[in-house]
Amino acid sequence: MYAVIRVGTSQERVTEGQVVRVDLRSEDVGADVEFQPVLLVDGDQVVAGPALKGATVTGKIIGGEKGPKIRASLQGKVHPASSLGPPSALFDRRNHEDFGQSLRSIDVKDQRRRLNAKRP
Repeated sequence: MYAVIRVGTSQERVTEGQVVRVDLRSEDVGADVEFQPVLLVDGDQVVAGPALKGATVTGKIIGGEKGPKIRASLQGKVHPASSLGPPSALFDRRNHEDFGQSLRSIDVKDQRRRLNAKRP
């Protein structure tokens, strides 16, 4: 059984016991979080849309971390390599900035669907 949940502006496919890295959330480490599934798949049965009313996916925030480092140019224009001099000038600290996305790791604990929800 797996679920597709909405996390911020993206969607993640999760199963019970899986650890998922999502964008930074305001909750502290150790807090329980709840997500609304967009899709639930259990074997051959697929549940989506209004039939998911009352369904939840819960998890626990187990830590925070930084994502991969990205080098961003602050100049806004591209120069031919020949005009920049030696290759070390391509990554001059004055013209570039490093960025690492702050992430939270969430351990998915439970996927529940209300028992009296109508099945398609």
